[in-house]
Amino acid sequence: MEVIEAAPYGGIVSVKATIAAVREDGPHWEVTDCDLIEFIVEAAPAFGHAVAFDQRE
Repeated sequence: MEVIEAAPYGGIVSVKATIAAVREDGPHWEVTDCDLIEFIVEAAPAFGHAVAFDQRE
C-alpha cells in the first residue's frame, strides 16, 4: 500500500516495482504475484493512479 500511496496523484504505479517492494519487505509472506497484481489493480485507481503492467520487462 505504501508504494501505491507514494505515487503522485494521476501518476503511474509499476506492478514490477510494487511486487519487488512487497517481496523485499515480507519475503516470508505467502501471497502470489497474481494476488498482488489483483490488489494493485483494485487499489491504484482508488488513489487516482494508473497501473503499468511492466512485470515482464
